[in-house]
Formats: sequence, structure tokens, C-alpha cells
Amino acid sequence: MIKKFFFVNHKLFFLILLSLFFHLLAAYFSQGFYEQDEHFSILEPITFKFGKNATLGWDFFQYYDKQWILSFIFYYLINFLQFFGMESPFKWMVIIRTLTAILGWISILCLIHLAKKQLYSEKYLNILILLSSIFWFYPYIHARPASENISISFLIIAITLFTYFNKNKKIIFLCGIIFGLSIMTRYTNIVIVGCFGIWAILFRKVNFFDVCLLILGFILIFIISILIDQWGYQDNTIVIINYFKWNYHWSHTMNYFASSSKTDFWWYNFYLIFKEFLPPISIVIIVSMIIYWCRFPKNILTWISLPYFIFLCSIPHKETRFLFPILMFSPLFIVAAFENLLVRSVDITNKIISTKFSRMIIYLFLFINLAALSILSVIPANNTVLLYKFLYNNEYNIKNIYTLNKIPYKKSDLLINFYRNENIFFTKISSIDECQKLEVENNIELENYDIENSIEEVQRFSYPNWNFLYKVICNKEKFIEDFTLSETNQYYMFRGLNFYKFFSEKQASKCSLIYSTFPIWFLQRNYGNWQKNLSSWYVFECKI
Repeated sequence: MIKKFFFVNHKLFFLILLSLFFHLLAAYFSQGFYEQDEHFSILEPITFKFGKNATLGWDFFQYYDKQWILSFIFYYLINFLQFFGMESPFKWMVIIRTLTAILGWISILCLIHLAKKQLYSEKYLNILILLSSIFWFYPYIHARPASENISISFLIIAITLFTYFNKNKKIIFLCGIIFGLSIMTRYTNIVIVGCFGIWAILFRKVNFFDVCLLILGFILIFIISILIDQWGYQDNTIVIINYFKWNYHWSHTMNYFASSSKTDFWWYNFYLIFKEFLPPISIVIIVSMIIYWCRFPKNILTWISLPYFIFLCSIPHKETRFLFPILMFSPLFIVAAFENLLVRSVDITNKIISTKFSRMIIYLFLFINLAALSILSVIPANNTVLLYKFLYNNEYNIKNIYTLNKIPYKKSDLLINFYRNENIFFTKISSIDECQKLEVENNIELENYDIENSIEEVQRFSYPNWNFLYKVICNKEKFIEDFTLSETNQYYMFRGLNFYKFFSEKQASKCSLIYSTFPIWFLQRNYGNWQKNLSSWYVFECKI
């Protein structure tokens, strides 16, 4: 059975292994986070539980609406790794990303097995195996230790187990447990699981005892998750109720996230898919989804994806990551939608691929997909995390560093602590306007703009509140003109190319580049100043 599940004897088994290879590649190289919620809602709570200063999501201890289940699992996994002497957060994350990537890879295999129940021909099954194995999106998102990824992996595994083993009472109970994990890691999945339950009753004629087993498995995980949330908050609260209560309240507030005004149109999800899901491939996915829903109205995939899509269209705040539970089915949408697609007895699929131009378009799409797959599997999800690793390892024994931009650990006024080297202190070189704003925000008055002033910045979004210490000089406008070295070794960091030529050329005799987001040979090929908009950090060491 294990060999059959992993397609060991299938002629396309090499594609299954290729998919695993890209998943492991992404787990190692795709460092950082896709969305900041991935960090502040999961990793910062771990830092908090280690007894260190941490910045949790702004609503954690204000509304008690964030679940702790993933933080709980990763917290004890990290404790296990520490037992073996692994203390680097970057090494912890490689292990965590590897586990989530493997879980996602297993969900791909489950999706292929699920498709075997629907696809009629071996030819289209092989196409699905090909697309699922090399789909650009899978390794990148499966390597994310985020609720959007992990919850849908659980969901696909549970649906596949139910489809194949719905007569086995133990498996049905296990499905209830896995469905529970899917919901408890991402609360909005309750819509998907609820629609699955209705489908199972209407079309699979699931009996009362089996329904009870599914509910019992879910209740078991629900109780465990309540206990985990109490461990996290040190308070008795039912987080899932708070989550829906406050999200309903915010969705009916005028200034909801300050961005709802441009995302509250019902059609905005189509725009997000088109724009951010690799056009022109995204167009094919949108068309395939619609065709699939129209062709297979009674299929389980329609019942779990279409109502959820309608639900997402009905809420004002929309993001691409909310659509991941639907977009995970993209290869199946594409293949099943066009298998034996007949319009007035004409095979549309054969008619499309019979022309030379159409085949060229298909090859172009495959090339774009492979290029995206290769690139996303070997680059960081967030470039700044490479700087965090440089600062954490601190091979140059840096004690203080001057930054000509924001402090790199800050993200949307939240301070990243999970990766932070607490032994490095920052002096921020700011403009006069920035310093005046700083005075207002912190209710302080800087004595002299031309000297270093100590700042104790209250971390308003942390619990309990704590002060982040750094220094500020308000002479950014005169920095180049007044530049002098007062210590044997001074370190300067900045983002973008505004100060790069000043340090690399005008101060070449004193300053040397010791860190760059991109390699030196890449920086030397800045034809037409095309690199000016790149998100890149530089650190220079300057000596008297």
C-alpha cells in the first residue's frame, strides 16, 4: 500500500521524486516569511514563551483571538532541538520548514489519489501528475510554517482518507481528528469542513454513527486546542469564538484595516488571482476554476471550494493568502476542467491543442512555470532574513551599528525578536522630520539633534510592554558632508543604493563592504541604474 501511495511503480515516479527535491530545496533556501502574520502570530509567541522580549500580534492579549496550536507544536520541537545543542533560530527554522514542506508534499500525493476518482483516462492522470509535481506554487508555499499552508495540507489529507476509507470506522475517526487540526490551525476552514459535511450527508449518504465519529474526532482536537490556548494566554478563553466575534465587528467598522475601501468589491478576489498568481498562468487557473464549478456541481471539490470562494468574496478585507485553500487545487482544476470538454459534440481540448500556435502557448506557460518554480525554490521568501542571519552570527564582533534607514528588525512598526541579536545596538541616523515625529510618538524632547540621543521606545504591541533601546542622530541631511570616523572600527548599514557609491567609491580607502543582500558581481552590473528599486541591504566596515 505504501508503494502504491507514493507511486513507486508508476512510470512517472521520477516526477514525484522531483517534486520532493524541490520541496526540500525550498525548505532550505526559502528563508523568512511570505506575510508578516506568519512571523508575528507563530514565531514571536515562541519567543514570548521562552521568557524573552517579544512582539506578538497587536490583538493577541487585547482580544485573545489568535490560536496557539502551531506555536505550541514548534515551541516543543525547538525544545527538543535544544536538547541536542541546536541553538540557532535559523537552524530551527530549516527543520520546521522541512517538516511543513514534507507535509505539503504528502498532500500533493493525496490530491493526485483524490483525482484518480474523478479523471477518466490514464492520459489526463499523467498530465495531473506532471502539473502537480512541477507546479510553481507548491514548494514555496509548502515550506511556509503558516496556518494557510498547514491547514489546507491537513484538509486535503483528511478528504482523501475519507474518500478511500469511508467504511473503516477508525479511519473516519482519524479524519475527524485531521479535520479538527485543519480548523484549529486556520479557523476560517470551518466553512470548508462544514460544506464537506453537507456534501458527505447529501451525496455519500454518511450514516449517523459515522457523523458522530467525525464530530468526536473534531471535539477531541477542539478540547486540546482550548487547553493549548490556555497554556499560551495563561487565561481561560475560547479563542475561536473571540476570532469570529472580533472579525465580524471589524468587518463592519468603517476603518477596517484602513485598506478595505479598495478590497471590498466582491470581484476583487479574481483581480488578486490574476495579478499575484503568476500571470498569464493565473488566467488559465481562473478560467479552469469556473469551468470546473460549472461542469461538476456535485463534486466534492466544487462543494468545498465554491462556497468558500463566495464567503471570501463577501468579506471586505481580501488578501491572496486567504485564497490559498482554493488555489492549492489549481492543477486538478486545470486538468479536470478540460478533460473531455465537449461543446455541441466538439472536443474543445483536442481542438485547442491541435494547432501549432496553441502548443507554443502551452510550452511557453510550462517554461514560465518551471522558471518560477526554480527561482522561488532557491531564493529567500524575505531578503531581510539574510541580514538577520549575518547579524546573528556576528562574525565581525559588531557591538554598535549605524543605520541610515530604519532599524532592520522593524516590520510595520513591529519589532522582530525571534531572529534578533540582542548584543548588537543601533544608532539611527535620521532626518530632522523623522526626529520630530519620533519626539511626538514617544513624548520626549531630544536635547541636541547633532549628537547621539538615547531612545527608550515603548513596544506598544507587545505583552507585557517593554522598551527597545537605541540611539538617534538627527543629521541625515548633512551626513555625507560631515562624515568622520571617531572610532577604530565603525559599521554602517543602509537599504537601497542612495549611499552605496559614497561608501564604495568616495570612502573606498577607509570603508569596505562586508555584507550585501546580492553578490558583488551582481552589483557591478547596474546598467542604467536598474537596481535602484531592489530591496537590498548593505553593511560597510569603516576603519580610521
